[in-house]
Amino acid sequence: MSIYLPLTGNNIREYYYWLMGGFYMYKSILLKDKYVKRYSFQRLSIILAIVLWIFTAVRVFSPGIVRAVSVNSRKDMVSIFCNNVYRDVSSELTAYGVITESYLSDDAKTMLLTDIAEDIGLNAYKIVKHANEEDDSYALIQDSVYGDVDIRILSSQNKYYLAIDIKLDKGIEGTEQYKKIVETVCEEYGIDCVVNVCLKGAVDGRIDITDRKNLCNELLKQLKAKEIQSRKTMDMFVVYAYDRSEKDYVMLGKKKININISMEYDETEDKTLVYMSSPVYIGK
Repeated sequence: MSIYLPLTGNNIREYYYWLMGGFYMYKSILLKDKYVKRYSFQRLSIILAIVLWIFTAVRVFSPGIVRAVSVNSRKDMVSIFCNNVYRDVSSELTAYGVITESYLSDDAKTMLLTDIAEDIGLNAYKIVKHANEEDDSYALIQDSVYGDVDIRILSSQNKYYLAIDIKLDKGIEGTEQYKKIVETVCEEYGIDCVVNVCLKGAVDGRIDITDRKNLCNELLKQLKAKEIQSRKTMDMFVVYAYDRSEKDYVMLGKKKININISMEYDETEDKTLVYMSSPVYIGK
């Protein structure tokens, strides 16, 4: 007859429990009677193989489940906008900040614009000098069927500024990529600025206030943004919201905002223009 004692005696009985996909393992060891009883590792291998097979089968036969998680894990502002606004969709990226307070010669301006063009990936541009009584500004311009680029070096009050304006039409799918590129360029040159993205589209006809609210609510819902302040009338439809997952924001009073949605009716074209910007709409 075997007697089981606590762990402090010569006779030890050990219990190990593992929870692994519904698997339970029990091991009993008796040192005094030199008796060992345990589940075989062959059985463990079989159980693990079954668990892995079930997991693989779920991935193969139910791919939508896996893809749904990956799609929702990362928001795409451009895709969300294009899925809700179908006509005349385009985007515009702008950035503005101080380059330096030291003097920049004409050659230095030209060299700087050339380096920035190379960083962005431009290869068919021209550099134009605009002279006036107050300032001699330099502009790098490139136009194409996919979009237009206008990069300028301006001066005011002994400071030199960089102004970037990129408009994308057929190349709208590259909006997020260009935003990252412009952010990297500004960071490399020590320019403190926020890259603003504005998406523009249209809906046929003059949509009423209910449809405008529904469209706005759907955009905010998909962006997972919280409405902060708004004015929703037919004459002025403007909504400011905040998305906690986005790093950039501006202050509206004491509140953070980084999503701006606005709508207006174009009588000439008989369509309702829709704008969605981050962090804020800065003008047409």
